[in-house]
Amino acid sequence: MRSSSSHGLFALRLLCLLVAAVPAVRAQANWIERQPAHRPSPRSGHAMVFDSVRSRVVLFGGRNAAATPLGDTWEWDGDDWTQQLPAVSPPAYPWIGMAFDTARGVTVLVGNTGAVWDWNGSTWTQSTTCPGGVGGANGRLRVAYDSVRSRLVVARDTTVVDEWNGTSWSTITSPVALQSWVGESNFTFDPGLGRCVFHVPFTVLSYNPYLAIGWKLWQWDGVTWTAASVGGMSYSTGEAISPCTRIGSLMLYGGYDGYAPVGSQTWRLVGALQQVTTGKSPRGRSGHALCDDPVRGTMLLFGGHRIDHRNQSVLRDDTWQFVVPPIAAHVESYGTGCGVPAPVLDALGGSRPVLGGSVTVTLAGGTTGVAAVALGFSKENTGVGWTLPLPLDWAGMNGCWLLQSGDVPALAMTPGAGFDTLTLAIPNLPALRSAQVYLQAFTPQAAANIAGVAASSGLQLSLGEL
Repeated sequence: MRSSSSHGLFALRLLCLLVAAVPAVRAQANWIERQPAHRPSPRSGHAMVFDSVRSRVVLFGGRNAAATPLGDTWEWDGDDWTQQLPAVSPPAYPWIGMAFDTARGVTVLVGNTGAVWDWNGSTWTQSTTCPGGVGGANGRLRVAYDSVRSRLVVARDTTVVDEWNGTSWSTITSPVALQSWVGESNFTFDPGLGRCVFHVPFTVLSYNPYLAIGWKLWQWDGVTWTAASVGGMSYSTGEAISPCTRIGSLMLYGGYDGYAPVGSQTWRLVGALQQVTTGKSPRGRSGHALCDDPVRGTMLLFGGHRIDHRNQSVLRDDTWQFVVPPIAAHVESYGTGCGVPAPVLDALGGSRPVLGGSVTVTLAGGTTGVAAVALGFSKENTGVGWTLPLPLDWAGMNGCWLLQSGDVPALAMTPGAGFDTLTLAIPNLPALRSAQVYLQAFTPQAAANIAGVAASSGLQLSLGEL
């Protein structure tokens, strides 16, 4: 058994390593990558909305790496994605727009043909057709729901707007026209303003000589468009915008300037764009989706085109939450282990890495008494620049992968009844709030490979107060 003194020394060691691995003062807001057991396939151009009746985020459609439209429906419950398989479903539209109708309690999807579909949590029903077709910009349809006036708003072009009240359509021609723009646009409802807002990334006034004006946010009040210039960000396109109830404003993430991502930057719109400092961020991307989750006090990001370490675009299937204290602690598995069978690393019972407490992990399927756990502060790359996950064939561990950076290479596990355990003390430091550490176990197993070593899948610990 591990003595109390060695346990205390380990806690002190972990404390020193964690504090060194995170900023001296961690930002109040942060991004946390989740590791759900199930997930939609990699995609871009998909739509996500929050169903306030059932407290679920609904995702539909998008396009895969071959630019083939997708027509699947998924829901996020705060911990995992579940694919919904209704008997009737909208076709795989090339471009879509989606909003949640709070008056009728249904998710409303509009396809590029103008067909309007309602999702009630169990089935899709085609309810109506937009009278004038649907306007869009590079694949994003301009569809939003005005919860103040109880209207689905569809911006057809620069002046004509169609509105659906659940039973009939009305068409309004604005006396003020939207400016033409370059790149993708975003259309959403801003609860703070009580109006639907349309984001114009930038407008080219002249190509010879080249002259462009930057970020503008147009507001729709049911009668006309009004515009305001928004400073604080260089010209970009491909970003996503969503209200964030927990922050109390519109939030923006991602995008590119036409040639490369503008960076892993999070912005808050409060009159002007203000950059939000976070301890961690998703890698820069475009074509992703953002969605407010007011029940869990987070904002959800899924997928899109992410730029990898070789500066190449890779379609992603990752799930991120934008979180603000107090933050819930999570334990989630990721990656794939190796062995015959592969050992399984998991948290004991309901053990979670809550600040000021401890978390106990168990290893089943290993050689009892001789297993060790490697602890890392990254699952993206090692300290010497190797990209993770890293194949371990070179070490004689064919079919095995290194899934964490190995900052602490070998923590001995304690033998138990049928499995080994390791208890980690979590310091009660605000600087560690929302920090993430990654564990992977290794154990002797003669049949596993030439090296005779089996490896577990990864275990991600997200630290929090709750």
